Amino acid sequence: QEEQVSLIYNQWTKSPDFNVMQNEPNPMVNESTIDVFIPSQGEAKLSIYDATGKVYYQEAKLMQKGINRFTVSRNVLSVSGVYYYQVDYANQTITKKMVVQN
Repeated sequence: QEEQVSLIYNQWTKSPDFNVMQNEPNPMVNESTIDVFIPSQGEAKLSIYDATGKVYYQEAKLMQKGINRFTVSRNVLSVSGVYYYQVDYANQTITKKMVVQN
């Protein structure tokens, strides 16, 4: 029986699957980046929303196989606080939390 082995290094899961890094820097002050690994070319969609589900930002990009990046500017998030970002790719979703400070 074959089993898939994953290695954890620098917050990435080393596997052939879709993966999303924690935004950097976190907390965010002016701008933050979110790195995304996708196993094959395709569209990835970023959504940022608050705890009530109100969406503040959405962006879709055609990404190449491998590591790609979303960059988010502070001006799209109106108030300081906790937000959630979700990346959707090929019927998969990963959600993480980010903090925005003044």
